Amino acid sequence: MRDRFQQEIVALAGNRVCVEVARSGGKFGSPQTEVKLKANPKAKVHDVLSEGEQTSAALASYLTELANAARNSALVFDGPVSSLDHRWRSKVTKHLEYHTICARGQRR
Repeated sequence: MRDRFQQEIVALAGNRVCVEVARSGGKFGSPQTEVKLKANPKAKVHDVLSEGEQTSAALASYLTELANAARNSALVFDGPVSSLDHRWRSKVTKHLEYHTICARGQRR
């Protein structure tokens, strides 16, 4: 899971956002995770990262969960993406296009 998250965050934000995903609780089969700063895991992510960086980290976390899901499903992104500036929107769009292409290849 950690490796997949790193792939997603690098694809969305490059090496600009130095975060990692860590287990924060949950039960067997239903773990809860949170995104933490690599340099200072105790710091609040929302106090350090920009809105675009936070959205990229959240999206990377969500896409990591989807990659581990047993089924494919439709996704609708509105609010989280429309509030981003043009650079972040472009990165998110390209990454979602990549996931769409990969999902189509898996269904064949």
